[in-house]
Amino acid sequence: MENRKKILKIITLGDYNVGKTSMINSFLGNKTHSYCYPQFFFVKELNIENECVILQIWDNVSQERFDCLGTSYYRGYDCCVLCFDVNKEESFKNLDKWINEIRINCGENEKAPIILVGTKNDIEKTGKSISKERIEKWCKDNEDKLNLDKIFYFETSTKISNNITESFNAAAKLAYDHYIINNIKISTSEIKTIELQDQTEKPICCY
Repeated sequence: MENRKKILKIITLGDYNVGKTSMINSFLGNKTHSYCYPQFFFVKELNIENECVILQIWDNVSQERFDCLGTSYYRGYDCCVLCFDVNKEESFKNLDKWINEIRINCGENEKAPIILVGTKNDIEKTGKSISKERIEKWCKDNEDKLNLDKIFYFETSTKISNNITESFNAAAKLAYDHYIINNIKISTSEIKTIELQDQTEKPICCY
């Protein structure tokens, strides 16, 4: 019997209008999606480690404006793509709010990997609102806070197709590694449970 393909859940987070949906559409090259009110998830097959896997890329369809994503959006995710607009200070400051949402809603999944994406880096200005030093400090602080090995950072532009594929490919690889490690832990736990049941079910011999 053919093995079922692994399904990797990638969620996108960030303020309204930072460009999350545009990024997803650019990566997919189309708008194929499944509807799951009040969220969409987009589907793409990808080859990782010589294995064909299915990416479910979740988009909150503007619900972030109302702070009502709900736990189902976060449940069982394998990687988070956290976005801010490099030209909007408020969207960078609100990253802490989204990190807090992850911590509230994810429980044991809190250590799933995160990549940080600065969007709209094609806009010509005298200088970006958020400096490289502040971004690096934010990543380091939250690596420590969430006990993550590393938060990778990408700057993207859908207008000039810059770093879109690279950022989602990185998220997919991190999601794949998290999926594998998570399932090894589950399998080990199941084996221990079975062994314990075997020991308790052995008949007691009386002489």
